[in-house]
Amino acid sequence: MFDFFQNPACLLAAKTDRKDRQKWLPLWMHLLDTADVMDVLVSDWLPDHIKDILCADEDTLSQTARCLGAMHDIGKATPLFQSRILQSIDNIDDLLEGRGLPISSLNCFDRYTRSPHALAGEAILLNRAVSEDFAAIVGAHHGIPHPLDQPNWGQLQIDPYGATYSNYYDDIHLHLKDTWENTRSVLIHAVLNMCDCAFPDDLVSYTLPQQVIWTGLLIMADWIASNENYFPLLSVEEEGHPSLYPDRVEDALDRLNLPPIWSPCCYALPPEQFKTRFGFSPNCVQESIIQIAASVNKPGLLILEAPMGVGKTEAALAAAELLASRTGCGGLFFGLPTQATSNGIFPRIEHWAASQAKSDQVIYSIKLAHGAAELNEDYQSIFHGTAITNEDNEDNGTNRDLLVHPWFEGRKQALLSDFVIGTVDQILMMALKQRHLMLRHLGLAGKVVIIDECHAYDAYMDQYLEQALAWLGAYDVPVILLSATLPYETRTQLIRAYQNMRYKEFTRIEKEPWMTCRAYPLLTYTDGKAVISKAIPDESSERTVRIEQIDDETLCDSLSTALSEGGCAGIILNTVKRAQAVAKKLQVAFPNDEILIFHGAFTMEQRAAIEQILLARLGKNSKPEDRKNLIVVGTQVMEQSLDVDFDVMVTDLCPVDLLFQRIGRLHRHQRKRPNPVQNAVCYVLGADENQELEKGSVAVYGEYLLLRTKEILPDQLSIPKDISETVQNVYDPTYLINPQKEADALQDYQNHLNTLRQSAHAYRLGAPSKSKRRRTPLSGLLDTAVPNDVKADAAVRYGTDSIEIILLKYDAKATLLSTLSASPEYFAPDEALSDDEALTVARQKLRLPLAFSASWSIDEIIAFLEKHSQQWVPLWLIHPILKGELFLILDENNQAQLNAYTVGYDLRLGFYFERKHDERH
Repeated sequence: MFDFFQNPACLLAAKTDRKDRQKWLPLWMHLLDTADVMDVLVSDWLPDHIKDILCADEDTLSQTARCLGAMHDIGKATPLFQSRILQSIDNIDDLLEGRGLPISSLNCFDRYTRSPHALAGEAILLNRAVSEDFAAIVGAHHGIPHPLDQPNWGQLQIDPYGATYSNYYDDIHLHLKDTWENTRSVLIHAVLNMCDCAFPDDLVSYTLPQQVIWTGLLIMADWIASNENYFPLLSVEEEGHPSLYPDRVEDALDRLNLPPIWSPCCYALPPEQFKTRFGFSPNCVQESIIQIAASVNKPGLLILEAPMGVGKTEAALAAAELLASRTGCGGLFFGLPTQATSNGIFPRIEHWAASQAKSDQVIYSIKLAHGAAELNEDYQSIFHGTAITNEDNEDNGTNRDLLVHPWFEGRKQALLSDFVIGTVDQILMMALKQRHLMLRHLGLAGKVVIIDECHAYDAYMDQYLEQALAWLGAYDVPVILLSATLPYETRTQLIRAYQNMRYKEFTRIEKEPWMTCRAYPLLTYTDGKAVISKAIPDESSERTVRIEQIDDETLCDSLSTALSEGGCAGIILNTVKRAQAVAKKLQVAFPNDEILIFHGAFTMEQRAAIEQILLARLGKNSKPEDRKNLIVVGTQVMEQSLDVDFDVMVTDLCPVDLLFQRIGRLHRHQRKRPNPVQNAVCYVLGADENQELEKGSVAVYGEYLLLRTKEILPDQLSIPKDISETVQNVYDPTYLINPQKEADALQDYQNHLNTLRQSAHAYRLGAPSKSKRRRTPLSGLLDTAVPNDVKADAAVRYGTDSIEIILLKYDAKATLLSTLSASPEYFAPDEALSDDEALTVARQKLRLPLAFSASWSIDEIIAFLEKHSQQWVPLWLIHPILKGELFLILDENNQAQLNAYTVGYDLRLGFYFERKHDERH
């Protein structure tokens, strides 16, 4: 070791402080820091399930982890990188030159901006005959594996830098090649010796999933070791010494203080324990999924199709606890279609997660993973910090069993928390080519994954969902999919995807009963390669729902009759424009009734407030006086994860599976109801065979499924018995009612599906392969990745980009800006905001209608809003919470001009827009 500290290798730099030229970190120390972090992550943080994926004993795991950490930045031991970094550090270049390694200026090198040190590291290791699979992990540790089209990549073992030497050596250093090679060898030998590890066998190979996991773990360790709050830099007067270890690493990890991973030990869940968890005894559906989760030989994918309101969420959570115990998973991901549904279910999952922490007597981490999580008050009330500060602080939030760990706050680290609740986009992006994708895989590969309302995604999103399932299947991750019901073709595709079966391979399999099973409720699950379907005995009482076809002209008369003795009505329409128009009509027709409107065109704050009103007045514990003469007019937001109960339902015609979701809010709970609504009736607008399909509905759902639903929908439904049969008939193209009428619509529908599927392929990740003989190389995995995080967020959903704005009102008398609410809050536009004020302002966000996102006008509108925001609130845009936001300030009449439109906000109707001389939209 004495020789090492006389060698220039000990002076090679890894880190510097951009603001202080007197601080640095030697490369050997950063390599040692990362190796030690890798070792601790593998031994103390990595779930057993991921260790099983890596298929190695504890000693081999530790050796591999330490060696990857020790070698990850070996590509910094090149003249190019040292020339770059030493521009920011005083004195070190002189010391290196004094030991025989002169450092040239950066402009002496060819193509230095296209010569990353990660690529150099991969090449250096290959030149030393290290395993190609091992070297590829080092090359990918900055989030993008080496591209397949890299020039001269095939010559790497001859040329150790994968391109011309002039990329990494200027003319001077080309003559010092042997000196640099020797310096690097000294560094490698010394670091491996200090880490007490060695290179793996040169014949060692990893499957692609194993490479992805190792890369994700290496990225995580590197980011931790690169954080100066945990691993401080040294003065340039110091060269570091091995005596700093292990205290340096132990102190850093104490400050980091990652929470323990969830480690349940639940191998049975008897009814009394279920009741302790959830407050009620399990029903037949819940008992069935518990029995399967506890007994299946090789857990995999489980699809639960059951009626609305039967308790699928609790069923899935109970199964997840059992599956995590049996498979060694160390966390849970719960995905839903939208931010609103994620927010709605968050308190329930939080309560369940807290009960897990309480029974285990530890503090677990939790994360709400969507773009507006910081605006969710339930989430913000949880302590944000580490377990140490939580223990030291007596007034740190309402929940002492859970915390939001600061290291998991970054968007790319979010899925590393123990319990993650978020939009399904988090799962879909598992199949999206984007930088640092490996961190997302690391987070999900060790969790039980639950995806709710899996019927709610279009063919474009399904392409990403199916590929994500293929990767989850490659990791043997237990996955639970929840739906009221699925077309059996969709069910089959999901199973095929999880089992990673190619289409040609799948079509050679004989039809099996599970593929066309119409039993209901139904559990379909994999046991290794086998697929089993199990009909669940239905203990719920059958209820009959009468379907009546009405039109807009007879709507008021139908409602008047139904509500003649009180009660409440829910009206679900297919567009915001239509909901606003119908609501205004009802306000005139029912002056003594309360008309409440609920859709996506309210500010986030007002929408949350309306949702709480609905839950209080129409939820399970609502009273007759809460419900009396209340008419709620809304859109699709009312059909998703909202536990409300209407006495009578009105709905626009929509695809049959969504129609059942809406009917699920009709007579949802047992209660005494007024005489006219004692029997469940659902009035369907636009379902008469003589009526033309409403244009807005066709724009949302297409013509074919609306026609099919109209043709097949009976006059009476028995719930839940008729759910599966009716859905299967609508989605089965061989079940024809009116072939001549449906033929053109079917062709358009199939063409549209094909367009969506093809569009999804641009950035979609390739399929995994667990076979080493059929190994897909890590290199090239993320070629053609999405260019940035903003594009990534949009890439997994089909359609035009949308614009979000923060909507405020100008009070000319007070010269203040105010929120648009019944009790407005006021802010001075020329004064900086506190954090609490910034959060309040941020909650005034809403998404503009798609009319403002047309390709020919979106750039102009964004440019206007950016200028408008700078003119009104330049100081606010500096605040971290509001950075990059777009503001629209309304006048005292709650209106403004935006492009070709007059836009406005009505506290009862929400956001609206109109062209000059046009009717309001």
